[in-house]
Amino acid sequence: MYGGCLSLQTIVFDRMEESEFPPFITEKIFPGSMLPRQREILAASDRVLSLVNVRNDALDYARTCQEWVQRIEAAKPELITMVGAHKTNEYVQYLRMSAAAFERQQFGLLRLKFRSYANACPPISTVLTVFFKRLTCPTFTKLHAKSLKPSRSANSWRPSSSAPGRLKRKSASTSLTI
Repeated sequence: MYGGCLSLQTIVFDRMEESEFPPFITEKIFPGSMLPRQREILAASDRVLSLVNVRNDALDYARTCQEWVQRIEAAKPELITMVGAHKTNEYVQYLRMSAAAFERQQFGLLRLKFRSYANACPPISTVLTVFFKRLTCPTFTKLHAKSLKPSRSANSWRPSSSAPGRLKRKSASTSLTI
């Protein structure tokens, strides 16, 4: 028997090593972030959430990035007025790099569906707190569970400043449905 559901869409490392990840993305587009690996997501869900379904739609997302480049190029004069040529060109570069990485399956676009265990006792919010804490801080222990605080962005969970841990991981694209 199951309780609540979690749908998670996130970009992950697929065939690319972390050392190959373009610094341009972590410095200019998503400062301080790093992509997870599928195994890290599954490890974070172990005994907390039951995996119902997983798909990797990397090639679909490559097409999405290419479409965004075309739309930016079509609206470039207006975008340059709004955010400047430098920022507009950075995003075109990011989307082109991303499209190529998805096409080569260096990045993956995972779409996962989980269910919580109904007899797990804690409410789904607590289950999700443990899941995201494990994902963002692999050295998670029960002693640190209370230090988790959601950031202002609905798609980014990070340990609070008092929480011990290593590099904060944040998905570049995350969608939650509870």
